Amino acid sequence: MLRKLLSAALIATAFAVAPAHAAPPALEIGYLPILPDAQLFVALEEGTLQAKGAPAPKLVQFQSGPALTQALLAGQLDVAYVGIGPALVASAKGAGIKVVASNIVEQVNVVALGALAPYFASGDPATAFARFAKDKGRKPVIASYPKGAVPEAALQYWLRNRLKADPASLELIYQGEAQIQQSLLTGAIDGAAILEPTVTTVLTRAPDSRVVA
Repeated sequence: MLRKLLSAALIATAFAVAPAHAAPPALEIGYLPILPDAQLFVALEEGTLQAKGAPAPKLVQFQSGPALTQALLAGQLDVAYVGIGPALVASAKGAGIKVVASNIVEQVNVVALGALAPYFASGDPATAFARFAKDKGRKPVIASYPKGAVPEAALQYWLRNRLKADPASLELIYQGEAQIQQSLLTGAIDGAAILEPTVTTVLTRAPDSRVVA
């Protein structure tokens, strides 16, 4: 049976076609610890993901969309709450998955920390990274989700098409959600492309940080 990529909001309809005497098995649902996936927990609380008599769904947490999608394609999951980027890549490679719903738009923010933030507050934003590198003697380190994830794609689009910054003026590294938050809060990096609730957490706990895109 083909595994399907579903939105949690529509999983309950899949149970409706099952014979009344055949209790469906527990769903294994992959998710990321980000605000868009909050709908999953609301659905679990309301019981809309569980047919009568069926065991409770099993949740499996991942730190990036590409890793989650790989688990889905390997048959380790039944359902994935994942960004459209990894889903499109998997579908383009012939994977038997289907996107049936979306739940959020404009979810990615680029946040700069104290040392970098002032360069976006004044002067041409397109040269902010280059001016930082000239003054500090090093390139600013910007973190993103792994390649193929929605935040990484959004960051690349912003850098190349909106900001039009020189790619050589910054160092881009790839981390998972938890690692990016920790790196921002400890000052190990200068900025990142992130999602909620990490955006609010960083802005609250690092007062010298600011959203630049």
